[in-house]
Amino acid sequence: MYGDVLSFVVHVMCSVVQGSVLGPLFFTLYMADLAGRAVKYGVSLHAYADDTQLYLHFCRDEMASSADQLERCVLDIGHWMSANRLKLDRLPQRHSLGDKWCMLV
Repeated sequence: MYGDVLSFVVHVMCSVVQGSVLGPLFFTLYMADLAGRAVKYGVSLHAYADDTQLYLHFCRDEMASSADQLERCVLDIGHWMSANRLKLDRLPQRHSLGDKWCMLV
């Protein structure tokens, strides 16, 4: 209650109370599983706070197979995130291919 206003009661089926000591622990567990999925596809992962970047080193003649490999990884991570009630932001990102840049959607 704040002043004369009473808040609505909301029953939450899954979550962690804001400020709980469990939040960082659960986040670490999620990230460990995410990193394991990237490794399964030979994809490297860079994470900072809630931003995660996937990257893959390859030779120019491996471009098509590497793009397919990265796409399979992103699809698998997307399925994992949906199963864990998380959202994957699929905005196009800029990628470096040696002296050229490309977009991966």
